[in-house]
Amino acid sequence: MPVSPQERKLARLMDRDISRIERKGVEAATRIGFRVQAATLRAYRRGSNPIVAMKRALVEAEPLIAEAMAAGHLAGKWRSLRARELKLSIFDEALAYYAAVTNTPAHELLYFQRVYNNSAHSIVTAASSRLETRLLGAFQSILDEGLHVRDGVKRLAETFSAEGLTPTNSYMLENIFRTQTQLAYSAGQWKADQDPVAQEILWGYKYVTVGDSRVRDTHAGFDGMTLPKDDPLWRTIFPPNGWSCRCKCISIYEKRETVLPKPDASVDEGFEMNPAFLIVRSAV
Repeated sequence: MPVSPQERKLARLMDRDISRIERKGVEAATRIGFRVQAATLRAYRRGSNPIVAMKRALVEAEPLIAEAMAAGHLAGKWRSLRARELKLSIFDEALAYYAAVTNTPAHELLYFQRVYNNSAHSIVTAASSRLETRLLGAFQSILDEGLHVRDGVKRLAETFSAEGLTPTNSYMLENIFRTQTQLAYSAGQWKADQDPVAQEILWGYKYVTVGDSRVRDTHAGFDGMTLPKDDPLWRTIFPPNGWSCRCKCISIYEKRETVLPKPDASVDEGFEMNPAFLIVRSAV
């Protein structure tokens, strides 16, 4: 069964929900990218440990990523409910709004933030480790070539640029904010659909892309896939199915004809999972 205009519109509305939160994350990524590079280069010029300086600056991203994920979770929950008819924070407004419209009590909101703090710490630690490896390589090349401090700073700046962590283009952190928010959004949607009232009327899900030229060919093969809610495929193909993936699964409340994905459809490596089970398990 092809994707209807209404279903495509809903997928785009869901993408817009996430974009509102992502925009704040992108702004934060730019600021943090500037601080990380500036702190590292300043330490290098002064002869202190630049790796320590880098890690201290990068850790600022952790609470912001956690809050973006909490806001994304609540936004996914809100969109699912509607379909059925915090202080470094720049996400206070989104958190307060979605907590209110989903009737999320304060203790549950704090629980979400604690859960997503763990996820944020893991992702930032991995990013920090990768950046540390690249910087150590750059330091070694500076020593091997006997570069002057000025040329050494240039070499380090080039390393930051290659890793996507500069004052003007922090795409590494932007990708993290986008993808983690998308993961949490889907987890919130899935959680809302596990409510007994929802389960009574929920038949299944339909996979819908946003339908523009940026949709990956491998994800386009899932477009229109329609399966019952208990189909095991939903444990491995629930979006996002890659970094910054904008695909969505729409809740279906009446019995539909089953539609399987096309043979060439595939999930990006590392995303063969359902975010609800990966991030919040069955406890949320």
